[in-house]
Amino acid sequence: RVQVGMVRTQDQARELAGKVKGQYAAAFGLREPQIDQAVVGNMGSFYRVRVGPFASPQEGQAACAKLKGSGLDCLVVTQ
Repeated sequence: RVQVGMVRTQDQARELAGKVKGQYAAAFGLREPQIDQAVVGNMGSFYRVRVGPFASPQEGQAACAKLKGSGLDCLVVTQ
């Protein structure tokens, strides 16, 4: 999987997932963005937007490379 963002609210996460699905479909193919909640130390809850799975970390890195310069973060994650 790749993580394309981590935001504070569920609404922001849904907006980001929609943007990823619409504007960056070429990078991710038929993979759907998924949103999950994570508690980060004493900073509270965040919502992560992730896309995948990919067959290998290299395939995830290639998808991230297609987003370079787009303004989105992109990070290959194992879960």
